[in-house]
Amino acid sequence: CERVGEDAGGPRFALHVEPAPTDVASRDVATSVAALNAAVESVARRDPAQYQWTYKRFSLQPDGGNPYWPDCY
Repeated sequence: CERVGEDAGGPRFALHVEPAPTDVASRDVATSVAALNAAVESVARRDPAQYQWTYKRFSLQPDGGNPYWPDCY
């Protein structure tokens, strides 16, 4: 998904769908994961500014803190 501009209705996005590498379906877990990671890396390298580099779920939280939305739980 790529932000391509904005108009009176708000932000505009383009969605690009590509086939997964064939090795993603490998029975060998290491081969499958390596293929998936390489595909994600390839997409991120095209336009690093468009990639979500942080993911709230894995950020450090205080003990008992909710890594999602404050009102969710």
